[in-house]
Amino acid sequence: MRQREIDEFLVVRVTANQMGFGRHVHPLHLTISKTLQAHYAHLLVHGALHAQGWDHETSEEDAQVMELREIEILARLGFDNPY
Repeated sequence: MRQREIDEFLVVRVTANQMGFGRHVHPLHLTISKTLQAHYAHLLVHGALHAQGWDHETSEEDAQVMELREIEILARLGFDNPY
């Protein structure tokens, strides 16, 4: 990992933990193709869907439906597909 990627990893990890995301925070390895802003947008959309009852851990079908919804929302906000 380059220093910039390490710095972004640490910022996202600490910020996410401080925001109370708890177990939903996974080690994040950012690449140059995914900006920090895009990553934060993805985290917020993902978390908002969870807060509304969406769940990707119940079945593969639910995971695909939630992923498609994330992609749709992020596209409307001007962000590329995060996957």
